[in-house]
Amino acid sequence: MPGTSASGAAGAAALGEPIAPPDPGDWPDVPQTVAPPPAAPEVLVPGTAFGLEPHGFHADKHGEYLVDVRETLPLYRDERIAHPGWVLRDANYVLSANVRLGPWIHVESIVQHHAVVEDGQEVGCRALVTGEWEHKGHRFVRLDVLHTADGKPIARTDHTAIYRPRGT
Repeated sequence: MPGTSASGAAGAAALGEPIAPPDPGDWPDVPQTVAPPPAAPEVLVPGTAFGLEPHGFHADKHGEYLVDVRETLPLYRDERIAHPGWVLRDANYVLSANVRLGPWIHVESIVQHHAVVEDGQEVGCRALVTGEWEHKGHRFVRLDVLHTADGKPIARTDHTAIYRPRGT
């Protein structure tokens, strides 16, 4: 159901036919960049692969995130599972860990979830650049992001950001 927040952001969620999880072999397993270059068209070439250091999900530390996003549904605390927004943050992190960003704007994320992240699982993230373009002076990048838990696909995100707003 589409909705608009106080900030003007719109969102929608729907249940449809189940979609098979993607094959992790479709994303190269590359390490996170040690010395990220500045974000630029020549760095964000379609087909470029990015990785993110694996990290754990710890339910006992998740409460702070839930407070930050004002999540009151007891499900995440009671079942000790990660909030979908916690998983989505890795789509931002896989970009910012592999290129140096100045001011940037999250434009859109379309997420297909396949499983939940449970307490103690190791979370990973890989991404492929699928597009880079200029529009009205802004530089955009689009990523195809694979999220994993203990090596198994849990979500796929089509993620778009303005990595260089006009005038910067």
